[in-house]
Amino acid sequence: MDEFINLPDYQRMATDAENYIIWKLGSQTFTDIAQELGVSVQTIANRAKSFGATERDIQLNGRYRYLSMDEVFITRDSNGDPVYYWLLNDISHSNKSNNIRVDVGRKKEDVIERLLELMNPETIQAICIDMWKQYRDAISEALPHVSIVIDRFHVIQLAQKAMDNLRKKANVPASVKADMKKDASLFLKSMLKLSNEELDRLESYLKSDAIIEKAYFIVQELSGFYWLKDYDDALNYLVAWEAEVLNSGVKELINILYTVQNWLPYIMNYFTYRITSGKTEGKNNLLRTIDRMGFHYGIETIQACLYAHDRKQEYVKWQKRLRKQERFKASPSVA
Repeated sequence: MDEFINLPDYQRMATDAENYIIWKLGSQTFTDIAQELGVSVQTIANRAKSFGATERDIQLNGRYRYLSMDEVFITRDSNGDPVYYWLLNDISHSNKSNNIRVDVGRKKEDVIERLLELMNPETIQAICIDMWKQYRDAISEALPHVSIVIDRFHVIQLAQKAMDNLRKKANVPASVKADMKKDASLFLKSMLKLSNEELDRLESYLKSDAIIEKAYFIVQELSGFYWLKDYDDALNYLVAWEAEVLNSGVKELINILYTVQNWLPYIMNYFTYRITSGKTEGKNNLLRTIDRMGFHYGIETIQACLYAHDRKQEYVKWQKRLRKQERFKASPSVA
């Protein structure tokens, strides 16, 4: 890094040092970065906020096709009410999820205000969300031209929770219930991913309770719904699944059916846009890690850390592509 005595007038930190701070945001605490550079923690925080503000303007001025909206539970306030961080991510590219902005709270009015800050809303085609009504209403009001897609993982997760509750309430001997608890994951995995030994254990559990057996295969069939490619085929498949749920008489599954029916147009939009919040979920875990590391950083600082992480990942992938191109050019088979 440049020596500080060689810096231009009115510049207190070398460009290399400033870039180093951005590179380390989100992976090291401000205290550690400050100790490495020999500056104050406040200096690191100020540089992070400045970078975050500049990057936020860039992101809000971006042109996006697909977005993902989600929230992360962080803590509870003094009244015991939950505190959420709200995230808006760009998922236009299947191999990455870019954070556009993060804020506190997930109420409809707040989400509307944030969506209206996007400078090029006309380019947005669809937004992927979970089944939170205030998200749906906020999008419909702020961006009425945008299609809403319910994330497929949340639909499957809803069915898996019902399956887990049925397992806990199974009418079986105590010893069998204890074994089922140890093997709880067997009831949630796809049958195709189970070994022969696991399938044998699962089969013994299913035979012990007729309701568990009936519910298990219905939940498995719901997972198969998302393997379909054609919209009409998927809709016909879902109609047959609904009839099976009603015939089962299992209350927990019927409740899921009602939820699916309430959100049906948005669930079916998946087969038009084929987008999910999978990459966003990974971003949620990163946010939790950053928040714990900084003992609840301020929202501006967290925003800067997420931006820095995204820019770092882009740089790393770019370097990998360059190395791959160089290896390809150096290959003897390339004439």
